[in-house]
This record gives sequence, C-alpha cells and structure tokens, in this order.
Amino acid sequence: MPALSNVRVVDVACGADHTVALDSHNNVWAWGRGEHGQLFGSTNRPFTAPPTMAAKLSPAVAIAAAGNGTCSVSAARVPRCVGQSAGVVF
Repeated sequence: MPALSNVRVVDVACGADHTVALDSHNNVWAWGRGEHGQLFGSTNRPFTAPPTMAAKLSPAVAIAAAGNGTCSVSAARVPRCVGQSAGVVF
C-alpha cells in the first residue's frame, strides 16, 4: 500500500467489505467498498482501492467498523459515524 508506506498505523478496523486505519497523527485512512457511505460519508465513491484519508472521520483517537458503517471518536470523545453504522461498537 504505497499511500501508507511512510505512515505509522496504530489501529485497524474492518467492516463487511471495507477497512479503516488510524495513523499516529490521528488521521483515519479508508479503502474498499463505499457505496453506503462507509468510507467518506458520500455514496458517490463505490470503491476506493488505495488507502485515502477520510476527512469526515479525522482527527480521531479511536476507530471502529462493522457491516457497512465506520465510526471514529475525536480527542474530545465526540463520535462521528458514516455509512450504515448500526452495529458499530467501541
């Protein structure tokens, strides 16, 4: 994954067909299927192959994914979720 080759990943979470990673600078990276908005909050990106920073979920101190949903938690403990997030548990 060239997009993450110089990035220190500290956590990874996987949904049904997508993956998110949290880096050491609190950025969330996402890739995989995204037709339900589970990567970036928008449904107009049905698939993202290279890991791409997810601005709607960054910055974060924790991540979670399940089914077709993804959530992150900010340093102020504010949760942010995209996609169909039912079933995401921290």
